[in-house]
Amino acid sequence: MKSITLKDAKITFLINRESTTIELYDPVAYVTFLEIKLTPEQLSSALSRLGHTPCTVIVEHLEAIGKKRETKNIEFPMPSLYEYNKQQAIAKELAIQNTPEGWEPDLYFGSRESFFKKGEQQYARTQIMHWIDIEEK
Repeated sequence: MKSITLKDAKITFLINRESTTIELYDPVAYVTFLEIKLTPEQLSSALSRLGHTPCTVIVEHLEAIGKKRETKNIEFPMPSLYEYNKQQAIAKELAIQNTPEGWEPDLYFGSRESFFKKGEQQYARTQIMHWIDIEEK
């Protein structure tokens, strides 16, 4: 079994009345890859040193752990006619269509730089990202 050591990993504890969330973050890859959810009773058990306390665990972005995230901007033309309230949904679809293979688009289009004009043509802009082995860079 392969193991990875992350020397710069970050941990966050978010404790409130209803639940506790523990998150592990890789700052090189820019991903939260592990999230543990505990009820107040489970947190109390774990802090009381009760082994094997049941919990809910979400593990994501395993392919990115220990790798470096690379990003770049992409721009693409928007259709000439569309309803304004559908602008973000259309931009998300077009971002997916215009993202090269091996890259992932950021589907957030809420910043003021997300939409702009070149002449009379409306465009959208977002970032795309992929993760590379640190030795490759």
